[in-house]
Amino acid sequence: MILDIVQISKELFSAEFAIRTGSTPIGDIHLQGSLGSMEAEIVLNYQDTCFGMVHEHLEQKPAKRAFRPYAIYEDGAVIGVVYQSEEKLGLFKGYSFREMHFSGKSYRMFSVGLGNEGYKFPIYEGERQIAEIDKPCVVYDELHEYKIYALDAPSAMTASLLCAYLYVSGAYTPGEKVIRSKVKTITITANKFLKEKYDPGFIKGMDP
Repeated sequence: MILDIVQISKELFSAEFAIRTGSTPIGDIHLQGSLGSMEAEIVLNYQDTCFGMVHEHLEQKPAKRAFRPYAIYEDGAVIGVVYQSEEKLGLFKGYSFREMHFSGKSYRMFSVGLGNEGYKFPIYEGERQIAEIDKPCVVYDELHEYKIYALDAPSAMTASLLCAYLYVSGAYTPGEKVIRSKVKTITITANKFLKEKYDPGFIKGMDP
């Protein structure tokens, strides 16, 4: 399954995205921030389901370090959490990732920069890859675009939640309004572990 998540507006403290499969709209994402905070409240509508994502301090922190945690809500109840974390491989070696616990399952999303090819964000449930988010290295007018490749509909929904968190924890710039711009950011990942998480063959033959 292939989805496009396309930003359609960026105001000083808000942003909106459309979620589409081909030319068919299936949902949207709304972010609302405030003065003096890097965080925002998120509402994600995916087909017939509405999720809320709010920056909250965790009552029960995971064993690993958790940065910028967001609770995931459905019908007023917390059903998950997503945060940034890191893994140490030695004194000076390690890598960062985003982790989500959602509906009884755990997922990790890794970041791999491929230079002019842009960014790849493979998503794993355990040792099994279930989705990938692609992002170009060029952003026009501060409107970001993401493409999701997922094994099935539930995996696509999971990737959509991670995509919303990816934006708010990375690209979201509250207090800035740009009318016309072109920004190209080139990153080449050298970390061997992260490079091994990216499988170029994952998206081959995937149907919309």
